Formats: sequence, C-alpha cells, structure tokens
Amino acid sequence: MLIQRGIIPVFDSIPPPAGPVDFVGNGTTDLKSDSDATQDFPHTRPITIQGVLITKVSSDVLVSTVTYGGNSLTKVREEGFGPTGCSYWVGLNTLPTGVNTTLVTYVSSTSEAVVRCDNLENVNQSTPTGNTNGQSGNLADSNLSVTISEDGLAMDIVTEDFFPISKTQGVSQNVLHNTNDGNVHSGSSNDTSQTAGSKTLGWTWSFSNDASHIIVEMING
Repeated sequence: MLIQRGIIPVFDSIPPPAGPVDFVGNGTTDLKSDSDATQDFPHTRPITIQGVLITKVSSDVLVSTVTYGGNSLTKVREEGFGPTGCSYWVGLNTLPTGVNTTLVTYVSSTSEAVVRCDNLENVNQSTPTGNTNGQSGNLADSNLSVTISEDGLAMDIVTEDFFPISKTQGVSQNVLHNTNDGNVHSGSSNDTSQTAGSKTLGWTWSFSNDASHIIVEMING
C-alpha cells in the first residue's frame, strides 16, 4: 500500500461574509450662513470594505450637484416645498480616501443650509440604495416608512422652516444630527433595527410649516 506523506491540502481563500451596513468614522455637519451658490468643506473618508459616502443636504434652494474630491455623487432623491428642500446623495468605494473636499452646488444662491456626510461600510456596490419614500408640504410632522432587506439600513433627512424639530420614533430612531442654520432646521437619523421589514423614522415640530422629508434603504453587500 502506498502512503503519501507530507502532502498538505490547499484550499481557496474564502473571505468572511460582510457584516451589516454600518457607520465608519465620524460624520460632518457644516453650517452655512452666508449667501452663496456653492458650499465646500473638508471631510475624511476612511479605508472601508464595500464603503459608500452619504451626503444629505438641507437648504432653502434645491441642489444642482454634489462632488467629493472632484468626483460626482449620485442623487438618490430630492424633495422641496416653499423655502425648504432636502436631498440625499451617494458615492461608491471608488471615491478617494483621506481628507478631501465636499462641494455642494445649488441652483441659485442659498442663505441657509446644513450638510451632513456619513461614511458607511458593507454596502452593495452595484445597487447601494433600494426603496425610498418622501414627502413635502405644509406639515406639522412627518413619519416615513421604508422596507429594508436583512442587514440593510434605513436612513433619513428632514428639513423644516423655522421651528425646532424632535424625533418621534423613540429608542429605535438614532439621531445623527439635529441643528439649524437660520430658519433651516435640519435633522437626520437611522433605524437601529436592521432585520428585514418596514422601518419608520419620524420628526415633529411646533406648528404646521414648510417641510421636506426623505427616507432611504441602504442595501447590504
């Protein structure tokens, strides 16, 4: 009987499965109070696995383009009503890492704006975003729902004119920012539950007023 010795089987390297969509590093909120058609500030994008950059804008005019390090981001959704608007933009892992300039260009000069950037990882690079929902109008509150897949993430952006805003969905709603620049009150949040199903993120304020709200599903990859 022939016995082979010293032969060690070699298996292909199989990468571990990606975890759920998650945040990496710190977000950036930039307050703007002067009148201008553009707004720029530095933002640090770390090295990530299946990473994306999310930029959310609240302003008194609509947004034309958003770039990061000279690279264009893709607009996922925009809502506007009266002197308020909000938009949600995404860039893939091909964006440069390190400190680069986020540049927001508006359709006309804005006097009030808030911009928030977030770094995410474990996001599908072919289809980073899925279901979206949005509304705008003369509102006293806004509660939007979106259905996510397992390990995905529900994230929103809200803009309201004049009154301070407060979240409405309790412990499942994690506030990322809640701030204002003049009359533009801006907030964003995510749902902490990442099981498949419908997620709701909501905000309220003192009286009916001009407001816009967007919720987006980030798809696990």
